[in-house]
Parts: sequence; structure tokens; C-alpha cells
Amino acid sequence: MKNHYARESDTVPTAQEAHLALRQAALELGLRIPTTPDEIEVFERSLDLSKLPKISDEDAMAFFRGEIELKDSTVDTSVSAEFYEELAMAARFGGEIPPEVKALMESDRAEEELKQKKDGSDA
Repeated sequence: MKNHYARESDTVPTAQEAHLALRQAALELGLRIPTTPDEIEVFERSLDLSKLPKISDEDAMAFFRGEIELKDSTVDTSVSAEFYEELAMAARFGGEIPPEVKALMESDRAEEELKQKKDGSDA
């Protein structure tokens, strides 16, 4: 299978090449891309950008060229236990989870968390 994104040279892509590659990838994933000023305005209003770290255009370009590394983000990406339960319910089309299955899920989650804590303390 041909890689549509492979480049023949190791040079950094131009902004236009990067834009086109990102657009094509998004379209292949079935994402709708706002293109008109009105669509972009609606899209931007739907986002909560206040929690994202601020980065200058110059730093962004330097990052993409591999000249700098960005500091870790302070954005909280953790999710609650309720969120996992909602996902489990959604996976079952909103049906009830039998008590024995729920107990097994909670046991598996607790074991994994314990394993992660143990692996983290050994490092």
C-alpha cells in the first residue's frame, strides 16, 4: 500500500504542504473541516481554548522543524470513574451492566491501578 504522506526528501514540509496533508488526513478520517469564515467562527466558539497552553507562532514552527521541545502541558487530561462507567454503558447501548460483570470490571481496574502504582514506584 502506498504511503500518501511519504516525502522523497527529508526537508521540513512547507506550511502549505503541511496544511494539505493534515486536511487530507482529516478527510480520510471522516472529519468535516470548516472552510468558510462562518464555519470557522462556529467551530472556534465550540472549543474551550482557555485551558490550552499558549504558544507563539515562532515556537510552533521551531517545534515542527525539530529545533525545540515544548514543555509538558498543564492541561488536565484525567477522567473520572463516572466517565468510564458512562463509556461502559454506552458500549452496551445504555443497557444495565450485570452486577457480576460490574464487579469484575471494578476488580480489573483496581488491579491495573495497583500495578501502575507499583511500576511507578520501582522506577
